[in-house]
Amino acid sequence: MTCVWALVPVKSSRTAKSRLAEVLAPHERAELQHAMLRDVVTRLRPSSYLAGVAVISPDPVIEAVAGRLGAYSIGDEPFAGGLNAALRHGSQRLRGIGAELIAILPGDVPLLNALEIDHAIRRALQDNRPVLVPDRHRRGTNAMVFWAHRRPRFAYGSGSFGRHLAGFGAGSAEVLELPSMARDVDWPNDLVALRRIPDSCLPDHTGSVLKRFADRPVRHLTEMPH
Repeated sequence: MTCVWALVPVKSSRTAKSRLAEVLAPHERAELQHAMLRDVVTRLRPSSYLAGVAVISPDPVIEAVAGRLGAYSIGDEPFAGGLNAALRHGSQRLRGIGAELIAILPGDVPLLNALEIDHAIRRALQDNRPVLVPDRHRRGTNAMVFWAHRRPRFAYGSGSFGRHLAGFGAGSAEVLELPSMARDVDWPNDLVALRRIPDSCLPDHTGSVLKRFADRPVRHLTEMPH
């Protein structure tokens, strides 16, 4: 059976969700970040394929959160190179402990569904090629599944989906539109979208935090560029 791991990169709590600074104070942004990470890791547990979930972060607080969730913490993230360097390091570490297939997932997609992750992993296994999952704008990359021995050149940042698709080459990667991973939480309008979801459909930790932010003025929560 193929050994499959999820790799979740998470920024330092001090710089968490800076694009939400207009509506949330620094400690509130950190609280939201931690809540979404808890929901992402929790929602990965029912996966039929994952042998484990690893979190890579330069922040000891995030390491502690990951540890309490039963996730494997990769705490020696490189100081230089940003997210892409962290993912290179994290995927190398996972390959070193036996991972054959790696699924990269952001820590800010709290609506994530394990069945959709399993679908992406299954397609990668069946077709023997990487899978890319774009965000709702088809600009960002909200998930990537690839063979550990054929690690891609990571190109995260604004417009990463197009770069990743081009990097794999024409027809070399499969693109899957997966609704539960389409909306990450970066901009104030993303909070608006989450607040419109019925409480019964929100994940526990993120839903609890959003309730405390319910009084934030909607006039600030407008669509922002991606």
